[in-house]
Amino acid sequence: MVDKIIIFFDLETTGLGNLTHTPGLYTTPIIKILTYFYFCLRSDTSQCDIIQLAAVCEERVFNKYTVPQQNIDEGATEVTGFTVQSGHLVLYVSPVETVPIDDLLTSFIDFLRSFQRPVLLAAHNAKRFDMPVLTRVMKKYDLYPQFQQVVSGFLDTLLLSKRLFPRIKGYSQVSLVKIFLQKSYDAHNAEEDAKMLQELYKVWRPDQFAVLARWERRSTGKSRASLFGSTLSSPRRTGTTPASRQTLPQSACRSPAPFFPHS
Repeated sequence: MVDKIIIFFDLETTGLGNLTHTPGLYTTPIIKILTYFYFCLRSDTSQCDIIQLAAVCEERVFNKYTVPQQNIDEGATEVTGFTVQSGHLVLYVSPVETVPIDDLLTSFIDFLRSFQRPVLLAAHNAKRFDMPVLTRVMKKYDLYPQFQQVVSGFLDTLLLSKRLFPRIKGYSQVSLVKIFLQKSYDAHNAEEDAKMLQELYKVWRPDQFAVLARWERRSTGKSRASLFGSTLSSPRRTGTTPASRQTLPQSACRSPAPFFPHS
Protein backbone atom coordinates (compact mmCIF):
# COMPACT_ATOMS: atom_id res chain seq x y z
CA MET A 1 0.00 0.00 0.00
CA VAL A 2 1.30 3.47 -0.89
CA ASP A 3 2.44 5.50 2.09
CA LYS A 4 0.10 8.27 3.12
CA ILE A 5 1.09 11.91 3.42
CA ILE A 6 0.80 13.29 6.98
CA ILE A 7 0.58 17.05 7.48
CA PHE A 8 1.13 18.30 11.03
CA PHE A 9 -0.96 21.37 11.79
CA ASP A 10 -2.17 23.62 14.58
CA LEU A 11 -4.65 26.43 15.16
CA GLU A 12 -4.61 29.47 17.39
CA THR A 13 -8.09 30.79 18.10
CA THR A 14 -9.91 33.62 19.84
CA GLY A 15 -10.94 31.83 22.95
CA LEU A 16 -11.30 29.10 25.46
CA GLY A 17 -14.93 28.46 24.61
CA ASN A 18 -17.70 29.75 26.84
CA LEU A 19 -15.77 29.22 30.07
CA THR A 20 -15.33 32.18 32.37
CA HIS A 21 -11.81 33.54 32.65
CA THR A 22 -10.56 34.21 36.17
CA PRO A 23 -8.18 37.22 36.42
CA GLY A 24 -4.82 36.29 37.87
CA LEU A 25 -5.34 32.58 37.20
CA TYR A 26 -2.35 32.41 34.81
CA THR A 27 0.47 33.23 37.18
CA THR A 28 3.40 31.32 35.67
CA PRO A 29 4.27 30.12 32.16
CA ILE A 30 3.66 26.47 33.01
CA ILE A 31 0.30 27.26 34.65
CA LYS A 32 -0.66 29.27 31.56
CA ILE A 33 0.16 26.37 29.26
CA LEU A 34 -1.49 23.67 31.36
CA THR A 35 -4.62 25.74 31.93
CA TYR A 36 -4.89 26.58 28.24
CA PHE A 37 -4.56 22.89 27.38
CA TYR A 38 -7.25 22.05 29.95
CA PHE A 39 -9.61 24.64 28.50
CA CYS A 40 -8.98 23.38 24.96
CA LEU A 41 -10.17 19.97 26.10
CA ARG A 42 -13.44 21.47 27.33
CA SER A 43 -13.88 24.45 25.05
CA ASP A 44 -16.94 25.19 22.96
CA THR A 45 -15.58 24.71 19.47
CA SER A 46 -18.76 26.05 17.89
CA GLN A 47 -17.86 29.67 18.70
CA CYS A 48 -14.15 30.49 18.51
CA ASP A 49 -12.59 32.15 15.45
CA ILE A 50 -9.28 31.15 13.89
CA ILE A 51 -6.39 33.60 14.35
CA GLN A 52 -3.49 31.52 13.02
CA LEU A 53 -3.31 28.35 10.94
CA ALA A 54 0.03 26.63 10.41
CA ALA A 55 1.05 23.30 8.91
CA VAL A 56 4.31 21.50 8.17
CA CYS A 57 5.51 18.48 6.25
CA GLU A 58 9.27 18.06 6.45
CA GLU A 59 10.67 21.41 5.24
CA ARG A 60 7.43 22.63 3.67
CA VAL A 61 5.61 25.16 5.84
CA PHE A 62 2.25 26.90 5.66
CA ASN A 63 1.63 29.75 8.11
CA LYS A 64 -0.98 32.51 7.87
CA TYR A 65 -2.82 34.85 10.22
CA THR A 66 -6.22 36.50 10.03
CA VAL A 67 -8.02 39.18 12.02
CA PRO A 68 -10.85 37.43 13.91
CA GLN A 69 -14.41 38.70 13.75
CA GLN A 70 -14.96 38.32 17.48
CA ASN A 71 -13.00 39.49 20.49
CA ILE A 72 -10.06 37.47 21.76
CA ASP A 73 -10.67 36.09 25.25
CA GLU A 74 -8.39 37.48 27.94
CA GLY A 75 -7.22 33.99 28.80
CA ALA A 76 -6.26 33.26 25.20
CA THR A 77 -4.37 36.56 24.98
CA GLU A 78 -2.39 35.75 28.15
CA VAL A 79 -1.30 32.44 26.65
CA THR A 80 -0.81 33.26 22.96
CA GLY A 81 0.05 36.97 23.07
CA PHE A 82 -2.49 37.87 20.35
CA THR A 83 -4.58 41.05 20.55
CA VAL A 84 -6.52 43.12 18.03
CA GLN A 85 -5.70 46.83 18.14
CA SER A 86 -7.47 49.32 15.86
CA GLY A 87 -8.52 46.48 13.58
CA HIS A 88 -4.99 45.05 13.27
CA LEU A 89 -3.69 41.78 14.68
CA VAL A 90 -0.79 42.24 17.10
CA LEU A 91 1.45 39.54 18.58
CA TYR A 92 2.70 40.95 21.88
CA VAL A 93 3.87 44.35 20.57
CA SER A 94 4.47 43.54 16.90
CA PRO A 95 1.86 43.93 14.14
CA VAL A 96 1.20 40.72 12.19
CA GLU A 97 0.55 40.53 8.47
CA THR A 98 -2.93 39.08 7.94
CA VAL A 99 -5.22 37.89 5.15
CA PRO A 100 -9.02 37.56 5.06
CA ILE A 101 -10.21 34.29 6.57
CA ASP A 102 -11.58 32.96 3.29
CA ASP A 103 -8.21 33.63 1.62
CA LEU A 104 -6.46 31.85 4.48
CA LEU A 105 -8.68 28.78 4.10
CA THR A 106 -8.37 28.73 0.31
CA SER A 107 -4.59 29.04 0.55
CA PHE A 108 -4.51 26.16 3.01
CA ILE A 109 -6.53 23.96 0.66
CA ASP A 110 -4.14 24.90 -2.17
CA PHE A 111 -1.19 23.96 0.07
CA LEU A 112 -2.75 20.56 0.77
CA ARG A 113 -3.64 20.06 -2.88
CA SER A 114 0.01 20.59 -3.84
CA PHE A 115 0.81 17.15 -2.38
CA GLN A 116 -1.19 15.74 -5.29
CA ARG A 117 -3.21 13.26 -3.27
CA PRO A 118 -5.45 13.35 -0.18
CA VAL A 119 -3.50 13.87 3.03
CA LEU A 120 -3.92 12.94 6.67
CA LEU A 121 -4.01 15.96 9.01
CA ALA A 122 -2.37 15.39 12.40
CA ALA A 123 -2.86 17.65 15.41
CA HIS A 124 -2.54 17.34 19.17
CA ASN A 125 -6.09 17.15 20.55
CA ALA A 126 -7.48 17.08 17.00
CA LYS A 127 -10.64 15.19 17.93
CA ARG A 128 -11.86 17.66 20.54
CA PHE A 129 -10.49 20.92 19.19
CA ASP A 130 -8.64 21.37 15.89
CA MET A 131 -10.84 19.08 13.80
CA PRO A 132 -14.25 20.50 14.84
CA VAL A 133 -13.02 24.10 14.61
CA LEU A 134 -11.41 23.70 11.19
CA THR A 135 -14.28 21.74 9.65
CA ARG A 136 -16.88 24.17 11.06
CA VAL A 137 -15.09 27.16 9.56
CA MET A 138 -14.61 25.39 6.23
CA LYS A 139 -18.36 24.76 6.12
CA LYS A 140 -19.14 28.35 7.12
CA TYR A 141 -17.26 29.64 4.07
CA ASP A 142 -18.61 26.94 1.72
CA LEU A 143 -15.18 25.37 1.32
CA TYR A 144 -15.87 22.00 2.91
CA PRO A 145 -16.38 20.07 -0.37
CA GLN A 146 -12.97 21.27 -1.63
CA PHE A 147 -11.48 20.45 1.78
CA GLN A 148 -12.84 16.90 1.61
CA GLN A 149 -11.21 16.43 -1.77
CA VAL A 150 -7.72 17.03 -0.35
CA VAL A 151 -8.06 15.58 3.17
CA SER A 152 -8.61 11.89 3.85
CA GLY A 153 -8.84 12.18 7.61
CA PHE A 154 -7.41 13.37 10.91
CA LEU A 155 -4.96 11.82 13.36
CA ASP A 156 -5.10 12.89 17.01
CA THR A 157 -1.58 12.68 18.43
CA LEU A 158 -2.91 13.22 21.96
CA LEU A 159 -4.76 9.91 21.74
CA LEU A 160 -1.82 8.35 19.92
CA SER A 161 0.60 9.34 22.70
CA LYS A 162 -1.70 7.86 25.35
CA ARG A 163 -1.80 4.57 23.45
CA LEU A 164 1.93 4.42 22.82
CA PHE A 165 3.09 5.60 26.26
CA PRO A 166 0.44 4.76 28.87
CA ARG A 167 2.72 5.26 31.87
CA ILE A 168 4.05 8.79 31.44
CA LYS A 169 2.76 11.58 33.68
CA GLY A 170 1.52 14.20 31.24
CA TYR A 171 0.25 14.32 27.67
CA SER A 172 0.19 18.03 26.88
CA GLN A 173 2.39 18.77 23.88
CA VAL A 174 4.69 20.90 26.04
CA SER A 175 5.16 18.00 28.47
CA LEU A 176 5.79 15.53 25.66
CA VAL A 177 8.40 17.80 24.06
CA LYS A 178 10.24 18.01 27.39
CA ILE A 179 10.11 14.25 27.87
CA PHE A 180 11.06 13.10 24.38
CA LEU A 181 13.01 16.04 22.92
CA GLN A 182 14.49 17.40 26.17
CA LYS A 183 13.82 21.02 25.26
CA SER A 184 11.31 23.84 25.53
CA TYR A 185 9.91 25.94 22.69
CA ASP A 186 7.56 28.80 21.78
CA ALA A 187 4.39 26.93 22.68
CA HIS A 188 1.03 28.19 21.39
CA ASN A 189 2.51 29.68 18.29
CA ALA A 190 0.83 27.48 15.69
CA GLU A 191 3.88 27.16 13.44
CA GLU A 192 6.16 26.15 16.31
CA ASP A 193 3.54 23.76 17.68
CA ALA A 194 3.24 22.06 14.28
CA LYS A 195 7.02 21.78 13.90
CA MET A 196 7.42 20.29 17.39
CA LEU A 197 4.62 17.81 16.71
CA GLN A 198 6.45 16.61 13.60
CA GLU A 199 9.62 16.17 15.67
CA LEU A 200 7.70 14.19 18.29
CA TYR A 201 6.23 11.95 15.62
CA LYS A 202 9.72 11.19 14.32
CA VAL A 203 10.91 10.25 17.81
CA TRP A 204 7.86 8.15 18.60
CA ARG A 205 8.20 6.15 15.37
CA PRO A 206 4.52 5.13 15.46
CA ASP A 207 5.04 3.15 12.26
CA GLN A 208 6.32 0.42 14.59
CA PHE A 209 2.88 0.16 16.14
CA ALA A 210 -0.60 -0.51 14.83
CA VAL A 211 -2.03 2.88 13.91
CA LEU A 212 -5.42 2.74 12.26
CA ALA A 213 -7.08 5.62 10.44
CA ARG A 214 -10.80 5.38 11.04
CA TRP A 215 -13.60 7.44 9.56
CA GLU A 216 -17.20 7.78 10.63
CA ARG A 217 -19.92 9.03 8.33
CA ARG A 218 -22.69 10.95 10.03
CA SER A 219 -25.83 12.19 8.38
CA THR A 220 -27.95 15.15 9.36
CA GLY A 221 -30.57 15.22 6.66
CA LYS A 222 -27.93 14.74 3.99
CA SER A 223 -24.72 12.77 3.71
CA ARG A 224 -21.74 14.52 5.27
CA ALA A 225 -18.46 12.91 6.20
CA SER A 226 -16.97 13.41 9.63
CA LEU A 227 -13.35 12.40 9.44
CA PHE A 228 -11.21 11.27 12.31
CA GLY A 229 -8.09 9.10 12.50
CA SER A 230 -7.76 6.97 15.62
CA THR A 231 -5.28 4.40 16.90
CA LEU A 232 -5.25 0.75 17.85
CA SER A 233 -3.65 -0.43 21.04
CA SER A 234 0.11 -0.62 20.81
CA PRO A 235 1.97 -3.95 20.86
CA ARG A 236 3.89 -5.14 23.86
CA ARG A 237 7.18 -3.33 24.46
CA THR A 238 10.12 -4.40 26.58
CA GLY A 239 12.67 -1.93 27.82
CA THR A 240 11.85 0.75 25.25
CA THR A 241 12.88 4.24 26.36
CA PRO A 242 12.44 7.60 24.65
CA ALA A 243 16.18 7.88 24.07
CA SER A 244 16.15 4.65 22.06
CA ARG A 245 13.58 6.08 19.64
CA GLN A 246 15.49 9.05 18.27
CA THR A 247 15.64 8.17 14.57
CA LEU A 248 13.01 7.59 11.95
CA PRO A 249 14.21 5.90 8.77
CA GLN A 250 11.18 7.08 6.81
CA SER A 251 9.94 10.57 6.07
CA ALA A 252 7.91 12.05 8.92
CA CYS A 253 5.32 12.94 6.31
CA ARG A 254 4.57 9.33 5.47
CA SER A 255 2.76 6.67 7.45
CA PRO A 256 2.71 3.00 6.41
CA ALA A 257 -0.07 2.30 8.93
CA PRO A 258 -3.34 0.72 7.76
CA PHE A 259 -5.34 3.44 6.09
CA PHE A 260 -8.97 3.60 5.03
CA PRO A 261 -10.27 6.56 3.00
CA HIS A 262 -13.82 7.71 3.63
CA SER A 263 -16.36 6.40 1.16
